[in-house]
Amino acid sequence: YAFVVSRLVEDNRLEDLSQERLSSFYNVMSKAVTWWLKYRMSEEGLIYYAYRHESYWLKEKIFGAGTPSASPDLAAYIAIASTALSKIAAVLGRTDETLFWEDTSKKQINILTNKLWNGFEFESINPMTNKSAPAHGVLTLIPIILGNLLPGTLTSAIAEKTRMVSFEETPIIPATMIIHGLKRSGKMEDAKRVASTLLKSCIMGGA
Repeated sequence: YAFVVSRLVEDNRLEDLSQERLSSFYNVMSKAVTWWLKYRMSEEGLIYYAYRHESYWLKEKIFGAGTPSASPDLAAYIAIASTALSKIAAVLGRTDETLFWEDTSKKQINILTNKLWNGFEFESINPMTNKSAPAHGVLTLIPIILGNLLPGTLTSAIAEKTRMVSFEETPIIPATMIIHGLKRSGKMEDAKRVASTLLKSCIMGGA
């Protein structure tokens, strides 16, 4: 939902909602994100999956350090959700909450770029043992959804890694998010390449 809501906010698709409906929408999403902050965040600010099932993608190779696992995709989800919440809170005139969500987003982006990225690849961190291990698989590309909120060097590195992924075998939901993330990052040629491969895969055998 984080990615979908961020797109709605960017495309001004929430402008037609009444203040009452927008407030109700905001409250529900705020509670959902706050759950992660309250029950799945370490003292160091690492937000983690307690179990593989919480990531939904059980076969993804992001749990190299075991569980619980603070992974790059989850940090990106929380960051983009917090950015969207800050913008909605601003529309609603909730100044303190706007600042809170802006700060939450900045902290998760800082963790993503300075703790989970080692300069060459993303890692996952076990907040119980503090051990880290390289994170592999398509979920390590998900942070590209943050677009220009990330340093250009990082978006370029992620775009480069998409060239080594077989998108014929990638589930359509994360693949679509990666395409949009590449576009948001100005990586249009990479976005077109991934989209073309995904479309051919859907035509040949379905998603």
